Amino acid sequence: RLVNATPPKAIGDERQFVRAPVAELAGLTFNADGTWTFDPNANPEANALNRGEIGFFSFTVVANDGQADSAPQTITITVFGENEQISGDVGNNVITGDSAPNDIYGLDGNDTLNGADGNDFVFGGNGSDTLNGGQGNDELNGGAGADKLYGGAGSDTLFGGEGNDTLRGEDGDDFVYGDNGNDTIDGGLGNDDVRGDDGNDVVKGGAGDDQVHGGWGDDIVAGDAGNDTIYGGMGKDSITGGAGADTFVFFANETGNTVATADTITDYKAAQGDVIQFAMDVSFTQVAEFTGSAGQLTLQYDSVSNVTVLSGDVDGDMTADLVILLSGNIPTVNFV
Repeated sequence: RLVNATPPKAIGDERQFVRAPVAELAGLTFNADGTWTFDPNANPEANALNRGEIGFFSFTVVANDGQADSAPQTITITVFGENEQISGDVGNNVITGDSAPNDIYGLDGNDTLNGADGNDFVFGGNGSDTLNGGQGNDELNGGAGADKLYGGAGSDTLFGGEGNDTLRGEDGDDFVYGDNGNDTIDGGLGNDDVRGDDGNDVVKGGAGDDQVHGGWGDDIVAGDAGNDTIYGGMGKDSITGGAGADTFVFFANETGNTVATADTITDYKAAQGDVIQFAMDVSFTQVAEFTGSAGQLTLQYDSVSNVTVLSGDVDGDMTADLVILLSGNIPTVNFV
C-alpha cells in the first residue's frame, strides 16, 4: 500500500517545501512535484507489522520562501498491519509463504501449507491437511479433517479443529489445543500450555515446565521433563508426570469415586517433589480409615494389582467421594 502526502501551501506568500536535514525514513520518496510517497513494504518496520498492529512513522520538513526557513514541521503516517493473503482451491494444494507475515488458507482438499518466516496465520479448511508454521509466532488451525500441525520455531498457537489430529508445538512456549476428535498432542520444547479437550486424547507437555490438560474423554496425559502441572480432566485418565517435581490437580467434579472410574497416576514419587492438589473447598487429613469426619484421605495398597488406592471422604459420610489410583506401593503422599 502506498501513502501519499502533499504539502500544504501557505496563504499569502508562495512557499516551497523542502526536506529538513534529518535521517531518511525508509520507504519515503520526495517527488519532483512536491509530494511525498511512503511505501510501507519498503520500510522494514512497517513491513513487519502483523495483522491488527499499528505503526507510526514520521519525517520532518521545513518551508522556505527564499529568505528564511520556517520552524520544522513533523508529518506522521499511520500504518495498519495486514498479512499477505494466499488461498488454495478445491485441489490438494502445496502453498509456502515468504518472509512477510502471511495469511494462508487451504480451503478444500488435502493441503500442505507452510508459513515459512514471519508471524503467520495458517488455516487448513476441509480435508486432511499438513500445516507447518516455520519461523515466527504463528497461529495454525487445522479446520475439518485429520490434520497434522507443526508449530516450528517461535511461540505458536495451534488448534486442531474437527477430526483426529496430530499437533506438535515444537520450539517455543506454545499453546496447543486439540479441540474435537481423538488427538495426539506434544508441546515440544518450552513452557507450553497443551489441552486435549473433547475426545480420547494423548497429550504430552514435552520438555519444559508445562500446563497439561486432558479435557473430556479417557485420556493419556503426560508431563514429560520439567516441573509440570497436570490436569486429567473428565473421564478415566492415565496420568504420568515424568521427570521433575510435578503437580497433579483434581477438581471435585472430575474424579471418579470408584476404582472402576478412577484416574491412575503411573509414576507418583513423593521424594521427587510430586504433589497432589485437590482444587476443592475442603482441607484433607491422611488417616488410616474413615471415621466420619469431613476431609479425610486413606491409602490402601492392593498387592494383587500393585496399586495404591487413594480415597477421599469430602463430607464425612464415611463413603469415598473421590478415588485416585497410584501405581505401586505408595505409603504417603504430598497433598495440598
